[in-house]
Amino acid sequence: MAARDFFFPGYRRKEIPKDVLVAVWGRVLKAAGGDTAKVACEGCGLVLGTKKAQYDHTLAEALQRLAPSERPPITPQDVKYLGLDCCHKLKSGVEVSAISKSKRLAAKTAQAGQHKPPKESKNKIIRPRASPLYRRVE
Repeated sequence: MAARDFFFPGYRRKEIPKDVLVAVWGRVLKAAGGDTAKVACEGCGLVLGTKKAQYDHTLAEALQRLAPSERPPITPQDVKYLGLDCCHKLKSGVEVSAISKSKRLAAKTAQAGQHKPPKESKNKIIRPRASPLYRRVE
């Protein structure tokens, strides 16, 4: 189960709109001086050339604490063009661990509100513990 499904059951991740992808590609191409061979990763600046790259959300949707209906639309500022080998895999690995941690904390918090009833003692007489400060005086 993905983190977004845990926080918001039935929610599907928003795909990046085509117009945003075009705007991000325009930004990357402009930074490269219009030469596709000089396109660089926006994370580290490595010239990608023919290497694989992907568009990625700056902040993973699963880490956003807003309900899907309250989230603003995706803009070009929310998306980066990252090289697959240099930045995307590393960023995804960090995000997966952060999403897993947030899921564990949310589950722990949900369980904290459910108190178990106290167990009945086997002995009906409850005896106080012996304390070295209080001794029997004879």
